Amino acid sequence: MIDKDGKNFRYLFSFKKIWYIAFTAFLKFTLGNWLKYKFNLKLENKSFKFPEPPYFVISNHIQFWDPFIISYFSKYPLFWIVSDDYFRSKTLASLLKLVGGIPKSKFVADRLATKRILKAIKDGYCIGIFPEGNRNWGGTTGGIISSTANLIKYSKIPVVSFVLKGAYLSYPRWAKYTRKNVLQVEAKTILTSIQIENLSVQQIEKRVYDSIFFDENRWNEDYNFKFKGKKLAEKSELAIFICPVCKSFSSLVSQGDILQCKICNFSKNFLENGTLSSNFSKISEIYNFNIDKVNDITKNIHQWLKWQIEYLNKIINDKKNSNDTVNPIFIDEQMLLLKGKKFEKLQLLGEGKVLFFIDRLEFYLNGTAKKYLFYIKKMYGENVQQNDKFDFYYENGDIFRLFKPGKLISAFKYESTCRLIKEISPNV
Repeated sequence: MIDKDGKNFRYLFSFKKIWYIAFTAFLKFTLGNWLKYKFNLKLENKSFKFPEPPYFVISNHIQFWDPFIISYFSKYPLFWIVSDDYFRSKTLASLLKLVGGIPKSKFVADRLATKRILKAIKDGYCIGIFPEGNRNWGGTTGGIISSTANLIKYSKIPVVSFVLKGAYLSYPRWAKYTRKNVLQVEAKTILTSIQIENLSVQQIEKRVYDSIFFDENRWNEDYNFKFKGKKLAEKSELAIFICPVCKSFSSLVSQGDILQCKICNFSKNFLENGTLSSNFSKISEIYNFNIDKVNDITKNIHQWLKWQIEYLNKIINDKKNSNDTVNPIFIDEQMLLLKGKKFEKLQLLGEGKVLFFIDRLEFYLNGTAKKYLFYIKKMYGENVQQNDKFDFYYENGDIFRLFKPGKLISAFKYESTCRLIKEISPNV
C-alpha cells in the first residue's frame, strides 16, 4: 500500500498482523457477541463501507466497554490508545499488547506514544482514539484534546467516527451496575486524505468535535427509553460531590436507587429513563432554597454536573478575588498518598488529611508532623483513574495519587478543582 505522499506502508499481511487479525476475530466472536447481547447493540447504518486501512477511528467516550463495542463493529482490527495506568500491571500490560494497546499518559505530551502510533500507521494498522481523552461523567460529549487534530493532519489518513447512543444510560461512568435497553452505534467517514490535506488543524478539530458530539439526555427526551437495572444510584457520588440545597461537599451518599445528602436530607430518586425525581419532605426549615430551581438543576446528572461546576467556579473566584489562601476549598480525611514513575507500580507514602487551597494542596501524614506540599502551578496532567483515584504529575515528572480505600470520595472533585483554578489563574 502507498500513502498520499508516496511512502510505502509495510506489507499488509505480515506474520504479526495475521496473528493480530486472528486474535481480534476470536475476541469479536466471544467478547463481541457477549456485549451485543448484554447491551442490545444495534448498528444504525449497516451499509456503511469502511475505507482501506490504515485509518483513524474516533468516538465519544462514556464507559469501560466503548473500545470493545467499536472494535466489534469495525471491519479491520484497531490499535487503541490506552491510559498508561493499565500498563503498570505486568499481566494486564501483556494482555493489552496482544490486542494492540498503545500506552499514553493522560493529558500530558507523550512523544513515545506518538512514535508508536506513527509506526503502527506505517505498518498499515488502524488506530482508535477517544478525542475527549477521558470518559465523560454525564452523558454529554466534553471538550477534546487539540493534539488529536495535529496527529490527523500529520498522518493524512482517513478518519471514521463512531457515535455511541445509549452507552451512558446503559452504563454510566460512575455506576456500579449496568442497565439494559438499546445501544445504537452510528459510523461514518468524516475525513478523507484529500480533505485533510486541504483543511487547517483548527478546521479538522472542529470537524472531529462535531462528528462525535452527543447529548444522550436530550436524545432520550425524544425516545424515553427505559434502561432497566438494579441500584441505579449507587456510586453516583463519584460524579456528584456538592449538594444543591445545603451546598455541602462530599455529603451525598447513594443506596439503591436513592442519592441523599447526610447533612440536610435532600434526596433524589434515579429513574430508568435517566431522569431524577426529588424528595424535599425531610429537609429542615433552616435551609432557604427555591424548589423549582433545585428541581431544574438536578433533573438529570448532566444538569447537576453543570450547576456543580458553576458553583465550584464561583467559590474559587470568590477566594481568588479576596486572596483567601488560608481557608481551604475542601478537606478530606483518611486519604492515601502514593508516588511513582511512568509504568512503575506506585508506592504508598502514607495515610493522612488533604486540604485543598486555591494555590496549593497540602497532605498531612497521620501520626507525624510530616507534610507534603503541592503547588497547583507545578502540577500537571491531572486526571481521574479507575473512577475514584486522582492522579497528577508534579515538577520533575513524579506521579502522585490520592484516594480513599473503601470509601467513595470523588476524584472528579479534585480534577475539576485543579482545572478551574488553572482556568481562572493560569499562573497561580
